Amino acid sequence: MVKIEENKLNAATAVDNRISIKVISQDGNHLCMKMSRTTKLGKVMEVFCERKGLQLKSLSFTFDHRKVGEDQTPEQLGMEDGAEMEAHKSTFGG
Repeated sequence: MVKIEENKLNAATAVDNRISIKVISQDGNHLCMKMSRTTKLGKVMEVFCERKGLQLKSLSFTFDHRKVGEDQTPEQLGMEDGAEMEAHKSTFGG
């Protein structure tokens, strides 16, 4: 009996650890992904670029108006289910 309840608890914890993140580009295109709260956001950035035919180095990503690094995780940034990241064309120079 304890084993079954423990398995249910582990399954619930695994579900709670996953969130949906939406990446929105300046032209209104978007991509929704489900991922673990501890997965590096660089993975989301790579998939977004692959699907949109863009190069990662040509974009920057923000969450709550702050730049997001490839090594950061949703957990570190306090993202909740349904969080939205923005993809911006990188600008160089002044």
